[in-house]
Amino acid sequence: MSRTLRCRTSCRDAGFTLVEQLVVITIIAITLAAIGSLLGSTSRGTRQVEQRMLLVQAANSVLVNAMPSRDSLAADEIKGEYFEHRWAMKFSPVQAESGIAASASARWIPMRVDLHVQGPSGAVTRLQTIRLQRAPGQ
Repeated sequence: MSRTLRCRTSCRDAGFTLVEQLVVITIIAITLAAIGSLLGSTSRGTRQVEQRMLLVQAANSVLVNAMPSRDSLAADEIKGEYFEHRWAMKFSPVQAESGIAASASARWIPMRVDLHVQGPSGAVTRLQTIRLQRAPGQ
């Protein structure tokens, strides 16, 4: 008789109850949901960094390849497309904005260059720089 009692007692203590198993499954589900959320935000961040890098590369290529020479920098604005990136470059004299008048004997005139680049996804970047233009008659 003692052998039968021992078996029933040890069989009852072995294993997990249904409630314990449900708690473990719930913890695992919450952990997997948190990991999935983290992976989703990481991939979105990676896509945003890639878009930004492509915009900066396109802007750099436009500045190098599409910038008119210093002698012919007379247009107020030029536009174009570069590998599915639309861009517009505007030029304005720096003196007009700051109120500083250039001397009549100046050989170079500083020009503000505003570059606006829009990628295929709609992301936009703007760059500003100063470029010297040869004064008229020089």
